[in-house]
Amino acid sequence: MGTYRKQLDFTLIINLQWRLVAKEYLFSRLAPRHPVVAGSASAFRVPLNPSTLWNELRRLTRWFNHLSQTGVEHLAEVNQRHCISYLNVVVWKEAKPGEPVSPSTIAAHIHSTQVLQQYSGILSEGYASDFVPWGGRSADDIAGYIRSTENQVPPVPDTILRPLLANSFYLIETIGPLLAAETSRAREFDELQKQSIGGLKLSARPRLRIAIERLHQAGVAAPRLSASGITKRISQGWDAKDPLLNLAWHSVVTTTVGAMGHRRDLEALRPLLVAWVNECGIEEPWCRDGALVPRLDNQEQIPWAIPADRSALGTMKSAVESAAFFVISALSGMRASELHEIRGGSLAREDMGNGIYRHRISSRRIKGQQFGGIDDLWVVIEDVYRALGTVESIQDAKSGDLLFTKQSNAAHSRYLRLRKWMSGPCGQRLGLAVVPEGPVSPRALRRTLALAIAQRPHGLMAAKYHLKHLSVATTEGYAARPGGHQAAFRAEISAAEESEHLRLTVAAYEDYKQGKLPSGQGARELTRVSPPSTKP
Repeated sequence: MGTYRKQLDFTLIINLQWRLVAKEYLFSRLAPRHPVVAGSASAFRVPLNPSTLWNELRRLTRWFNHLSQTGVEHLAEVNQRHCISYLNVVVWKEAKPGEPVSPSTIAAHIHSTQVLQQYSGILSEGYASDFVPWGGRSADDIAGYIRSTENQVPPVPDTILRPLLANSFYLIETIGPLLAAETSRAREFDELQKQSIGGLKLSARPRLRIAIERLHQAGVAAPRLSASGITKRISQGWDAKDPLLNLAWHSVVTTTVGAMGHRRDLEALRPLLVAWVNECGIEEPWCRDGALVPRLDNQEQIPWAIPADRSALGTMKSAVESAAFFVISALSGMRASELHEIRGGSLAREDMGNGIYRHRISSRRIKGQQFGGIDDLWVVIEDVYRALGTVESIQDAKSGDLLFTKQSNAAHSRYLRLRKWMSGPCGQRLGLAVVPEGPVSPRALRRTLALAIAQRPHGLMAAKYHLKHLSVATTEGYAARPGGHQAAFRAEISAAEESEHLRLTVAAYEDYKQGKLPSGQGARELTRVSPPSTKP
């Protein structure tokens, strides 16, 4: 859930009294077991998800402000005319007034106007006692929204899935181990910086001089200062043409003698430093002398990374983590909420004998549970196990550390950043394929996997990731925890299988009517006509 969804801003409601009404209503939805709420016969009994709470406030704000703009000052003044005028507004997108919204969105807006009536005994202000918005008609009926029990989430097309997974596995298996080593070195530097709290002593200058001379003689380029650091130096009066302007002096002192570098120390060693910089140059401090790896597209040997600053290193780390995120989603069927609950130490590998291993991931089941969820377990294939192991090594995750939970958990934003990185200079240097535009989310990947297992198509999943293994993993996960979410995923697969069987049966019947007989195993039994019964 994005950080912005954790902030409920009631100040956007124009009418001050209705801000209180919104607070009363939303907190009643958040705490249905509160004695005041529990005593209401019409109140809901299931607490709202915090993300849904934010959406509900947004819809209430729009409804209340519409009433204010039409001259209504008290909810008791609301009548059906206001409801109709509001409907004429919400059928269009706020950001794009000429573009209609979906019937489900319209129904949600209408429901927000109706639900206040159910809490009239709790709210400090409500509709008139004889007024029921829309005369009690359902929001779905008003919006023309027809609910379906079928899964409406479209699968990810092969044209998107193929390059996405190919790129992701390359990043996980080829770049991941090298990146883990580099990020480990960066963490060691951070730890050294924490310990280097004292200034450089005069007695340590000779040791620093010797260290710099050795770097100079070895032809090692000096470390480059960050762009923000350069800007700060110029603001402090440094000459823009100073040959040491770009030198990360503090890093030099920290890594060589474990102290803090100050300007006075730099000036004392300026001739030595200028000679070093002029002869060896200045280079980004990370990913130097990168090991050779094959490009993904043509197998040409290239350095796995070019010298980078800390920001670029962090961006690459984020890209590999996101690649693992979507691989795990695509090959396990885990929901986004379950992926975000994966912690360090959640991997388990069981030796079944005869070279067979069973891989499991511990997570938490969030959907349909009380806040915080409950522990759950997923049986996965080895590809998923390795992907998560790469994330743990890159992060040096301790047991219990959340692996995929950042400031914003929006999977859509994560995917857009990953796709942009893949098609950018860094990704193209590695020979990654450009992933076509199109929506990709854990929901869509889950649907793709379910359909792939159910229909056994001749696509990417069938060709590369052994659907039998995926099917066995989900079946074993279901058997191990019949009430878990892997059981729910198995139910989705079963529903897709039934739909596919029906489609194939209808297609076979239509072919039969046109004289096209089935072929293959069982064809004779299928077309055999039973003799008429001789029984009276």
